[in-house]
Amino acid sequence: MLSHEQFSRTDRKRPINEKSASLRRRLQSLNASSALLCALAAVTFVSSSASAATFSTNTFIGISDTTYDSQDIEVTNCTVTIDGIHNFSSLHIENGGIVTHSFASNGFLLNPVHATNELQVMSDTNPPVLAHPNVVADSIVLSDTNLITYYTQSVDYVVVTLSGGFSQLQRATNSSIPDGSSVFASYDAIDSVPAGLTLSVSNNLEIEVGGSINVNGIGYGAGYGSGAGQSAFTNFPYAFFAGSGAGHAGFGGSSSSAASGGNSYGDIRVPVTLGSGGGAGNGTGGTGGGLVSLSVGAALRVGEAYSLRWRDCELVTLNDKDHTEAVHMKVLGKHSRGGRREEAYGMFGAVTSFKAMKAARSEAKPDDPLFTENHREGIKELLKEAKLREDAEGRTRDAKSLRQTGISLRLDLGPNPDYRDIAKWARTSPAMIASFYDQTHPQQSVERIVGFRKSTKGSKQDNARTAESE
Repeated sequence: MLSHEQFSRTDRKRPINEKSASLRRRLQSLNASSALLCALAAVTFVSSSASAATFSTNTFIGISDTTYDSQDIEVTNCTVTIDGIHNFSSLHIENGGIVTHSFASNGFLLNPVHATNELQVMSDTNPPVLAHPNVVADSIVLSDTNLITYYTQSVDYVVVTLSGGFSQLQRATNSSIPDGSSVFASYDAIDSVPAGLTLSVSNNLEIEVGGSINVNGIGYGAGYGSGAGQSAFTNFPYAFFAGSGAGHAGFGGSSSSAASGGNSYGDIRVPVTLGSGGGAGNGTGGTGGGLVSLSVGAALRVGEAYSLRWRDCELVTLNDKDHTEAVHMKVLGKHSRGGRREEAYGMFGAVTSFKAMKAARSEAKPDDPLFTENHREGIKELLKEAKLREDAEGRTRDAKSLRQTGISLRLDLGPNPDYRDIAKWARTSPAMIASFYDQTHPQQSVERIVGFRKSTKGSKQDNARTAESE
C-alpha cells in the first residue's frame, strides 16, 4: 500500500501542494483505525470519470429516461424506482436507500414514445408499417422528406390496424402522395415493455447495511404469469374457494380445495423472468417476485474491509530484497464462496497503522471486528476540509476512490508493473486492470520501452557509435 506522504495526491499529474500538506496534517490526526482503513484501500485519490447524482428523496427513472445513465449514483434514505435498461458508472446504496422497479400486474409496463421523422416508403404493393405498436392514430403527421408538403389523413392516406397493435399506412384512392415515394412519419405511441430492472454498472456496486435492492412482491399479479396459481371451489368442510401456489423453476403447491399448483418455468440458475402470482381464494392471490438483472464491471462491495476480524490479520515479512513488512489478511471478498475468505496484503502505511491499532486495543479478542466504526462520512469530511472533495471539473471523490487510485498508482509508479501481479494483489482480473485502472500516460510507457538502452551504455554497439561520431 502507499505511504501517508502520497495520500494527498489527487491525480498523477498534480504535484503535492498546500492542500496536500493540509491533508497530510489532518491524516496524522486520524486515529489508527481510520488510517489503517485508508492504507488498506490505497491512501490516494483519482478523479472519477463520471458525474455524480445523489438521491435523498423518492425518485422515478423511467424506461426512456437516460438523464442519469453513465453517472455515479448514490441513494440514501429514499426509494429510487428504476424501470427498463440503464447503464450507471457506479451505484452506492446507503443506509435507508432502496432501489426497486415498478409493479405491473400482467408483467408489462406502458412506455409512451414519440417518433420523429420516421422514414417510410408509400407503396401500393407493399404498404409500410410504423415501427411502434399502439400508435395514437390522430397524432400521425405525414410529410415529404423535405418537410414542405404535409399530407392529410383520410384524403391522402388511411391508417389500418394490424394484428399485434401495429399500424399500416395505405395510400388513399386519390392520394397526392406519389406511389413509391419516401415520406416522414411522426407520431405518438405506447410501447409495451416487460417489467423489471436491468442495470449495467461499469465500476462498483456497493450496498451498505440498511440499504437494499428490493423487488419483493412486484412480479406478476395474482393469476398472471406462466406459473400462475389456480383456484378451486369446495364444499368441505364448508363452501369456499382456495388458491394454489405459483410455480417458478419448480411447481407450486396445490390448494386445500385441490387446485393444482402453478407450472414450473424458468431456470433457477439463471432467473430471467418475473415471479408468477398465486391463485385466488376467497381473497386475491399473492403477487410474484420482481426481476433484477445486474452486470457489474468491478466488484460488489458490502463493506469488504469491515469483514476483517483480528484473527484474520497478521504481520509477515515478505521475501523481497528489502524484507518488507506487510499485513496478511483474509477477507470476505468478491470471489468468496461458501464463507471461504480470500487472501490480501496491506503494505507500508497499513503496517504502521495496524501496529498502532494493535497497541491501542490490546484487549481485543480474536473474533472481535477490526473496524468498529464506519469511516465513510469521516473521509468525506476530511476531503472537504482539505478542499479535495471535488476536482477542477466538479467531480467528487470519496472512500470509493481509494482502491482505484491505489491500483492506478501501482501501475504508474511501479518500476516494472505486471498486470498479473497487480490483479492478484487487488483480487481482480488482468482484463479489469486494463479496462478500468490503467491511467499510465503514453509517454511513461514509451520511456519504459526505451529504458533498456540505458543498461547498454558502454556496450560494444554504444562504443562503436561513439567512435563513429569522433
